Amino acid sequence: MIKAILFDMDGVLIEAKDWHYDSLNMALAKCGYKPISLNDHKTTFCGLSTNTKIHMLSQTNPAILNDSKKINDLKQQYTFEIAKQRLKPNAKQIDMLSALQSEGYKMAVCSNSIADTISLFLRLAGIDGFFDFTLSNQDVTNQKPHPEIYTMAMQKFNLKPKQCLIIEDSKHGIEAARASGGFVMEVSNIVTHEEIIESMIELKDKIPHIVEKIKNQAKPKQLSHFVSDVESHNGLVNLRILRYKCAKIMRGIKMLRACLIINREKRHDFRKKHLNLRP
Repeated sequence: MIKAILFDMDGVLIEAKDWHYDSLNMALAKCGYKPISLNDHKTTFCGLSTNTKIHMLSQTNPAILNDSKKINDLKQQYTFEIAKQRLKPNAKQIDMLSALQSEGYKMAVCSNSIADTISLFLRLAGIDGFFDFTLSNQDVTNQKPHPEIYTMAMQKFNLKPKQCLIIEDSKHGIEAARASGGFVMEVSNIVTHEEIIESMIELKDKIPHIVEKIKNQAKPKQLSHFVSDVESHNGLVNLRILRYKCAKIMRGIKMLRACLIINREKRHDFRKKHLNLRP
């Protein structure tokens, strides 16, 4: 049973990935270095800390390490300026977190950003009061894609991995989440309450009830495929696929029932017309 939800921040709670991209490129340009391409940002750098990005850039331009502190400081300054201009509270997001909190879920933010960035973003978004704690890249020795930040959160909650739902969007974050052993929900946009409840918590917690509901109705082969899908994801439960397959099975059951009803009515008509017998 899911007892805690661990949120990444950028791209999950707050759409700030482009802000980080723009602010880092502004800092690099200010210091005389070539900016990162949008493609490289999306495929390689997204989800990593600024220090990690600088060290990766130093592999082709070692001189950048001499200006790493200046680039980092400028990047944070530009990020804060952008956030203060663009980041506003979102009523739907506040309602989502309030609902999850009222439903009894523990919640934490586990981000590769620094603590000051997390604090500012959550405060500007008006959601800083919903989380039991936040963890930044400064709280761990190994940053994402290492799972340390998620295993640390699980330990702080005193929960097992399978009691935690992790919501991530970036390649490196998803890798960290999977390695932690928790259940993983991959998103491509800011997560919504409906997605969490309908696509993850509801089906994850109710899978045994769903199986129980259909096991006496579905064909054995269909049911075995459904159950094997649940068991074979090794922590990554793609519940949208499971829900689709469950709905497909239920549609098959309805069609079978409809055929049985039609056949029964035909038999009734035949008996009444030709045999003059009661059904």
